[in-house]
Amino acid sequence: MKVQLAPKEALALSKANISKVIKYLGEQTFTEDNNAKLMILKNIVRELDVLELSIDDLEYASLHTRNIFELYLILTHINSNQKALEC
Repeated sequence: MKVQLAPKEALALSKANISKVIKYLGEQTFTEDNNAKLMILKNIVRELDVLELSIDDLEYASLHTRNIFELYLILTHINSNQKALEC
């Protein structure tokens, strides 16, 4: 049996799961790496909130979807490269 979620339900589920990770990272010892991940995840949740409000407007939905994807790419870069945050 396959469960099919409506778009708004899927967004709410994503926000809930990311919020759990945000809570976990917020409880960890401060490091530059953890703080960068925490800020990126908070911005993803913010973009998901705005996407949920503008889901019926294709222009805004596309913009926020692209923003979420770009934040995801930054997050994967930070996770894959130890020196990603060095200047």
